[in-house]
Amino acid sequence: MSSAIRVAASGARAHQIRLDVVGHNLSNVNTPGFKATRTDFQDDRYIELRAARPGREAGAGDRAGSWLGTGVIVATRPIFAQGPIEITDQSLDLAIVGNGFFQVRHPDGSLAYTRSGAFRVDPQGRMVTAHGYLLEPPIQAPAGVAELKVDPEGIVSARVGREGAPVRLGTLALSTFPNPEGLESRGFGIYVASEKSGQPTTVPAGQGGNGSIVAGALERSNVDLEGQMVALVEAQRAYQLSLKAVQALIEMTQEAVDLQRL
Repeated sequence: MSSAIRVAASGARAHQIRLDVVGHNLSNVNTPGFKATRTDFQDDRYIELRAARPGREAGAGDRAGSWLGTGVIVATRPIFAQGPIEITDQSLDLAIVGNGFFQVRHPDGSLAYTRSGAFRVDPQGRMVTAHGYLLEPPIQAPAGVAELKVDPEGIVSARVGREGAPVRLGTLALSTFPNPEGLESRGFGIYVASEKSGQPTTVPAGQGGNGSIVAGALERSNVDLEGQMVALVEAQRAYQLSLKAVQALIEMTQEAVDLQRL
């Protein structure tokens, strides 16, 4: 009976994870560049209860083996489908249309990647993300800059003073991965490479299969609100059923113990 309880409990744990994932997706429905997470379910390992063997009597067929499943396991992975583009008319709001990630410098010194293009200039004149991650390679705005512009190829230019000519500051590179679903999330829309994602290829926007950059716009979250609401109801009902199964099995176990005592 204890194995049946573990099986039912594994279902409750799996659907609790799905509820957490759906809640996280719904809470970030308005987060720029956010990529929804999906849950994948798979049956857990099986244990052999009885091995298959030939029939004992002449002409009898082989006896099939007996196997018992041990529950369910769940994995999560991001969905990097393109989100809708929203025009903001802010010059440092940048949206990627197509493949690619902005390359930034993590506070620990390692390289990281993001689709969130809400950039700003920090007090030192450097272009950073909304959470202060430096662009890599860095873009340094000169003192007295009046305007920063980014073209679809990622070329950043600045105009110093109202009458000054535009000065090229650098080029925003975009990084692509053989398997972007293998990227590891670090929060704040930041991802880092892993063995599963493969190593990045970093080239200017619009080259090497990279997407283009739209200035004055943001990529919105790609969360499917309607689909997530349906998933929320499904996960909640499955979670409740799993808990009821656990409760029923515990009660049956208690009744069996009481009968043994009698």
